[in-house]
Amino acid sequence: RICASMGFWEPHTSSIDFCEPNYLLTHYIAEPHNAFSSLSISAFGLIGLLYGNPTNELRFIAMFCTFGAVGLGSFALHTTLGWFTQSLDEVPMLWVNLTYIYSLIEMETPKSEKRFRNLEWYFLIFAIVQTIIYYQMRVLYLFFVVTYSATAALVIIWAGTLALKKSVDSELDSMCRMLFLRSITLYVVIGCVVWLLDMRSCDLLLPLYLASPLGGATLHILWHVGAGAGAHMMCVLLTMCRSRALGRPVSIRWIAGCVPVAVASGPPH
Repeated sequence: RICASMGFWEPHTSSIDFCEPNYLLTHYIAEPHNAFSSLSISAFGLIGLLYGNPTNELRFIAMFCTFGAVGLGSFALHTTLGWFTQSLDEVPMLWVNLTYIYSLIEMETPKSEKRFRNLEWYFLIFAIVQTIIYYQMRVLYLFFVVTYSATAALVIIWAGTLALKKSVDSELDSMCRMLFLRSITLYVVIGCVVWLLDMRSCDLLLPLYLASPLGGATLHILWHVGAGAGAHMMCVLLTMCRSRALGRPVSIRWIAGCVPVAVASGPPH
């Protein structure tokens, strides 16, 4: 990767470097385009936290908070390209998947009850152990990729079965299917493809990035926005499926005309 100058945070210690030329625009931020586009992920998390918890449950507060933390960690990573800031990006990504899985396990449980006693504590212990293992193996980027991909695949398959589930509310079922399809399209079809293209074809694309009027901006920006939007829609899908399981009317509200959140639309059935 190109380093335009010896930046403030050099030498960088992250186990991965991205295609955006380092310190091309400023001495203090290694990859400014990637850094600031990361904040879109935090914006999705904040919007969900403020407006998108129709059942008022702690699980969704944890989900949106860890989701927002991914964006802040990604901002720190792209600013410094340090090993510790890399962990601030990747560890919350692992945690978000755990909040998804917890929500899926407890999806049908009546409110204020638990399907499995002390399940949240088991998940907390698992998250701590997972984090310790991550730091022990932090130089092996493949460990993170495999762990994250495996849990993400589980979430996608499980959430897909919920999205296709039929209930007495056909309109709600249709909204759930729409959210799932958009989530997969944005995260997997667009986000992951763009990430792989940007990383694997950097030598080919870099001259185009440098010649563009955007000052070295790369396709990695689309990964942040696409993956962030897709993950957010997965959060919205789970909140809507939870409302459906509790028999609570729920609908979609569009924040700023483009960001969906689930909102209660009436008293419980």
